Amino acid sequence: MAVALGEHDEETRLAKIEQAHTTSSVHNSPADENSLQVHLANARRLFLEGQFDLAHAETTLALLVDPLSSDTLTLEKEIHLAITAKGRAGPQSSESINGILLVARRYVERDKLDRALEEIDTGLAMHPGHPELLWLRNDVCEKVRLKKELAVRNRKNELLLAIREHFARTEFDDALLTIQTALSEFPDDQDILQLEQQISAAQERWQQLHQFEKQKEAVNLHVTTAQRLMQQDKWDEALAEVALGLLVAPFSPDLTALEKQLLREQASDEEIEDTSATDTQIALRIISAEEYAKLGEFEKALDEIAHAYGLDPGNSDITKVEQRIRQLQRPQAGALKLIYSNEHRRQSNA
Repeated sequence: MAVALGEHDEETRLAKIEQAHTTSSVHNSPADENSLQVHLANARRLFLEGQFDLAHAETTLALLVDPLSSDTLTLEKEIHLAITAKGRAGPQSSESINGILLVARRYVERDKLDRALEEIDTGLAMHPGHPELLWLRNDVCEKVRLKKELAVRNRKNELLLAIREHFARTEFDDALLTIQTALSEFPDDQDILQLEQQISAAQERWQQLHQFEKQKEAVNLHVTTAQRLMQQDKWDEALAEVALGLLVAPFSPDLTALEKQLLREQASDEEIEDTSATDTQIALRIISAEEYAKLGEFEKALDEIAHAYGLDPGNSDITKVEQRIRQLQRPQAGALKLIYSNEHRRQSNA
């Protein structure tokens, strides 16, 4: 006949569990292995004697020493089956129920909710429908649900924090990569989706500003170089430098103004009015005209052709270029020109 656990036996069992739990985080030592074998031997003896509750207590202690012991897990399953069969055979004592409740509550105190549920389910197998066991099971299930919800919230907050840290450091690619990880775990989360839109828009603005700053630096470099060459009376080289700058920023007011200044001063310098200089001027005007035509600035392109004709009215090369430009002529694009006009006004006001 099975011997139920009394209060003194249960307290003794829990004291042993407390002691085993304290040392369970340490790697198994020879003493641990010896303790495991002692608990297993006791569990097998009690199981054969039909004292299933005491056998279950011993397997619980053994699993706290080594949670992965296959021998213990196998024996525990056999004990559970025996307890279930015994519960069907007739009612069990209230002392046994109190012992199960006490063990389960201790597991809850240690936040070992899965083990608490296992203990409660063992009790329900012995005492189906027992109100205290059912109440405790519902309470533990609610704690499990809240624990899972908290874990989900913590995970989401962890990802959001990582995203915002990347964003604050303008690490847009890393931020968007972390967002993809977050969306794989929380596909329809509005906080993450809104943050993705915000970062994508910020990245686009950042790239535009970076491109504009690079272009502005390039223009300043060409202007500085052209001015230095102009001071050295190297008109052709200065004009060539301006032409290079206009390829980068076709509507830059600084480059356009410098080009006009160069042309005026070059025209007033009689020392460069020889044939070679004239040919160079025509070639530069043709190059500028063709570049303006590529950019759709046909009015400026034809203005360059007019200047070239002023240098040599009968030049056939100029006529050929003019014909090509007129064939390609189309409406002018004004968006980028507006940007440079606004920038020029801002600099003038400053």
